[in-house]
Amino acid sequence: MYILEVLIEHPRLSLNRPFTYSYKGKEPLSVGTRVFINFNNQKIVGYVTKVEETTKSIKELEEEKGFVIKEIDRVIDDKPILTSELVLLSEQVASYYFTSKIAVLQAMLPPSLRPKKSFSSKPKIKTRTLVVALNNDTNGLTKRQAEVLKDLYYNGASLKSDYSPSIIDKLSELGKVYFKEREVYRYNIEDSDLIEGFDLTEDQRKVIDQFNETNYETYLLEGVTGSGKTEVYVELAKQCIARGKQVLLLVPEIALTDGMVNYFKSRFTTNVAVLHSGLTDAQKYDEYRRIKNEQVDIVIGARSAIFAPLSKIGLFIIDEEHSETYKQDITPYYDARTVAIMRAKLFNAKVLLGSATPSLETRARAQKKVYGYLKLTKRINKKPLPKTTIVNLSDVKLICEKSPFISKPLEAAINDSINRKEHVILLVNRRGYAPYIACRNCDYVFRCPTCDTTLTLHSKDNELKCHHCGYRTNFVRQCPRCLSKKINYSGFGTQKIFEDIQKMYPEASILRLDSDEANKREQAGKIVNLFANGVADILIGTQMIAKGHDFPNVTLSGVVNPDISLAIPSFRSAERTFQLITQVVGRSGRADKEGIAIIQTANPNHYAISYGAKQNYEAFFKKEMEIRRQNALPPYYHLIVIELGGKDEALLEETLGTMKALLLKELKNEIIVLGPSESDYHPRSRLPYKRLIIKHRNYFKIKPILFKLLQPIISRNIFDILINVDPLDV
Repeated sequence: MYILEVLIEHPRLSLNRPFTYSYKGKEPLSVGTRVFINFNNQKIVGYVTKVEETTKSIKELEEEKGFVIKEIDRVIDDKPILTSELVLLSEQVASYYFTSKIAVLQAMLPPSLRPKKSFSSKPKIKTRTLVVALNNDTNGLTKRQAEVLKDLYYNGASLKSDYSPSIIDKLSELGKVYFKEREVYRYNIEDSDLIEGFDLTEDQRKVIDQFNETNYETYLLEGVTGSGKTEVYVELAKQCIARGKQVLLLVPEIALTDGMVNYFKSRFTTNVAVLHSGLTDAQKYDEYRRIKNEQVDIVIGARSAIFAPLSKIGLFIIDEEHSETYKQDITPYYDARTVAIMRAKLFNAKVLLGSATPSLETRARAQKKVYGYLKLTKRINKKPLPKTTIVNLSDVKLICEKSPFISKPLEAAINDSINRKEHVILLVNRRGYAPYIACRNCDYVFRCPTCDTTLTLHSKDNELKCHHCGYRTNFVRQCPRCLSKKINYSGFGTQKIFEDIQKMYPEASILRLDSDEANKREQAGKIVNLFANGVADILIGTQMIAKGHDFPNVTLSGVVNPDISLAIPSFRSAERTFQLITQVVGRSGRADKEGIAIIQTANPNHYAISYGAKQNYEAFFKKEMEIRRQNALPPYYHLIVIELGGKDEALLEETLGTMKALLLKELKNEIIVLGPSESDYHPRSRLPYKRLIIKHRNYFKIKPILFKLLQPIISRNIFDILINVDPLDV
């Protein structure tokens, strides 16, 4: 008999410990496998963390341990579902982010392999039956049987379904053929034609040499838009694979995956796998097993690909490292950039963070020589950065007559580009049609009944949607309070701008790319490919169009209104706005034609906009760092947000108040604690939440104290507890 320690599938912190079960079966069972168990009269899935053989009886063990020991129902896996390295990584991630181990394991694995009851309904291995000839002896066979046997003998293993069932069954009965199963992969990456590698620039060679000749664990590659960072990735990946190692490359958006895969496969012959949430569950399962079975050299994907089960990683590449999509916004709140650095230590590998607009935290670490610092300061086409014009929307004379959201200079520039058969991208950093709907008769405002946020009209599917909690409802063009049909639509989003541009340029072909479109499976990649191949003249989209794309024929980038992101109440608003402007301006003029950019704003003198227009990262960095220093914000201080949810708001306030007092007593002047205060609404819970915001300089110094203070709260199991380490916002 064996005694097992098992993590259960529920990710609550109060259950974040192994539970003891027995196993009397004859099937082999090892650490890292899943089992069906009975827990609190529920049949759920557990994950085995320890297996220990014993000669004692159940009765003896129960007397010794002081509790009832149940037997597991059934073993699910015949071998561990995670590599030993990923098991160790899961423990590090769970510890660093104050989250349950099972939550991390569930984030690491595709749905078919998760330690979760729902796995049983998920896809399994798909196979096709092949028929193979044992010989070509046709004695005693009919003419047709002989023809089939010869065909099989000379062609090799063939699909059984390609032949007559009666003939194949008879040949099998006579011992002429046998059957075998061949796995069918449900995600196919098309081969790309190999293209000759062009010569690296002097700057590219320099940064590659610096990367290879120095011994930092993590490097920042800061390069202006169009400076050839991707070619540096390719060269370093080639070198890594030549040493018998593997490469893990992350991109910030699913829409960028296909382009990156095609680029790598066109530059050298290699086996590539893809992992991201846009794949079907079946495709994720197949790709995960291809990776684990060591059939690939490179994995390319979005955030979740950081957990790809590669066994010989030599290089991690994080493209557009400033992107906030690398931080997960639900539990477990991991950041793929931080996890990459954790994994790199386990493999003795290097991490390369690439961006034209690095996050302030990354750039500060590079300047302090915590990271290696590599720079590409010139475009590879030797063309200047786009000439940028700022249009002041406060001057009503500059607004065009055909749309209140488009200026005359932008209207003229779009017209010129279309006439020259060149392409245009327009950034509108808000999806939907109109973000504010109200009744003109009684001033009723359409708000989310769940979180009270104003609802956004999405005209294409005639729905009102809450961009905060996900609530949605059909839009009836009538006020629910006074029944008036006099409805006012204020503001704009991608759908409204798309409509206006269509009316202004009826002869132009126009595409739209935002999360509404990208949510349709594989649609984001299709839109990007269509535009890159010249099928459309204008691409309108949110920040998804600003990151990493290389559109050779784009000569005009338009930013419709960056004030939207500036108005968001966040200490990162200026940084996000600067990055967004710099990135979208950089999409213009990347090939042989010079590009221009036009920024429409009512805040032309704001430093994020003026420096973004000039692509002046140094000036922005200096200005923003001083503001962060004065306000004790990252990178000068790090952040932790602790949220408690429960029905008794007074008890929430009291518990967090006590924790705050104890933290300040233990750490005195080393931390700043804000709160308790109201938390944002959490879509998955209707409970009220309160929070503490902790600012600190040394996480590993405050972590044990915080852990000690949290344990009594966790053990009481009366609160919903959310802990976000290194949050992007507070």
